[in-house]
Amino acid sequence: MGWADSAEIRARQATLEALFFDSMREIDQEGIVAAVATTTSTTKESIRLAWNDLIGGMSEWVADRQLKDLQGRMIVLTPRHWERTVEILKDHLDDDGLGLAKESMNGLLIIVQADYAIKVAEKLVAGFTDLGWDGKAIFAADHPIEVDGVATTLDNLSDVAVSAAGITEMRLYFRNLRAPDGTRLRVKPDTIVAGPSSEVALEALFDSDRLASGASNPNYKRFNYQIIPEIDDTTWMALCTTGPVMPIRLVTRQTGQLLWNYPYMRNVAQAGVDARHDAIWTSYQFAWGSTGDA
Repeated sequence: MGWADSAEIRARQATLEALFFDSMREIDQEGIVAAVATTTSTTKESIRLAWNDLIGGMSEWVADRQLKDLQGRMIVLTPRHWERTVEILKDHLDDDGLGLAKESMNGLLIIVQADYAIKVAEKLVAGFTDLGWDGKAIFAADHPIEVDGVATTLDNLSDVAVSAAGITEMRLYFRNLRAPDGTRLRVKPDTIVAGPSSEVALEALFDSDRLASGASNPNYKRFNYQIIPEIDDTTWMALCTTGPVMPIRLVTRQTGQLLWNYPYMRNVAQAGVDARHDAIWTSYQFAWGSTGDA
């Protein structure tokens, strides 16, 4: 009987798998995913998602219902397949119980736990280049829209820096949002995402109840903010995440699946994790972005 078939090794392998899946259940309970993304699971290769359009307000019902057609505004996402594999010495399993064997798997666990956040963060950064349903970048100055039957454009792109003036400009964008029927949407942004270079400015804006002058800070605790390392410049963005669906959708087809392989005549075990997931923008109206380089 090979060492990989021993009851003792199999029992330790099972214990490691239990530890792995316990950690998997804790993925994304906090951080950027919970802050800005709606998570959806699917059992299919691809999933069709509705673009989160502006539906508008109530209308007086005096004749036939007024239909809002969303059927044509669908996007398709096929979650990509991800993997990471590590080798564990047979001696670690055979001689050391769970000590060194557990440590050998720590890097694998960290990678899996971080990947949802990485995919969401990368998608946020790509908002300045990824195209939305209308063929424009998520953050663009010329989204074609219609308000009260008049063709116009929506501008959710700026170059203003992280500052009190920038917060005022951003809030004005959300306050002016209207549905196609002219209804004011009363959208309230609540979350700001920026890179490490903007952290000091954000702390000054939202974490201190007093300005440098000693006056009361009108922006104190006004917004939550998330710092992500994927933003390596002055870029920042604001999102409304209080609706039923957030601007980013994280789709999981297969959560981390732990697999084992025992190469013939080698003193190692290979532990690999497979996962299928991806993130996608599903709305630009409830997002505002700035390059911050003004």
